Amino acid sequence: MTKKKLMLVVVCPALAITALALGGYQAWKMTPPPMPETVDDVEALFASSRYQRLSNMEQRPYLEHINEMWGRLEKEERKRLGKFFHENPETGQDAMEQGLRTMYRTMVLDQDKAARNAMLDMIIAQMDSAEGRRRRQEDQANRNTPEGQKREEEGRRRMLQWLDQGDPQAMGYGSEFFKLLQERRKERGLPPF
Repeated sequence: MTKKKLMLVVVCPALAITALALGGYQAWKMTPPPMPETVDDVEALFASSRYQRLSNMEQRPYLEHINEMWGRLEKEERKRLGKFFHENPETGQDAMEQGLRTMYRTMVLDQDKAARNAMLDMIIAQMDSAEGRRRRQEDQANRNTPEGQKREEEGRRRMLQWLDQGDPQAMGYGSEFFKLLQERRKERGLPPF
């Protein structure tokens, strides 16, 4: 076998296989990632370059899905996901903004007044529960510690950054939601937050 024939027999198939493998990888990389089903999946999703290259509109269904997942998670999983968002503020901001959009759409656009009031009453009950009061008391007590003051300052900085750079529409939705919540508390004779 001549050197030229040997090159054709060995090198050409190797180049073709390499080209197919690289093409397949590029095609896979361009497809959107699967929807997350667990907290591990959520963490992997936000670390994925496949997710990060998606536009805001393409990311929106993922954030809506995560917001829906939140209600189904066990308490420990919810804590873990909350910690993940706290440690990754940009990711948490995107999820929060999508949550505000979803909540506004669900509360204001898709529900009649009776259904909206039932949802608001459920949220108020959760906030006013013994667990909710305990958490607020702990937060209040922790504010006086150096670590608590540092955490509060970081939270204030992130809030100011969000007010400066966040989505104005999501901010408006959040404002409307809290206005509805305060009005419902007033209707029920409860003190404001």
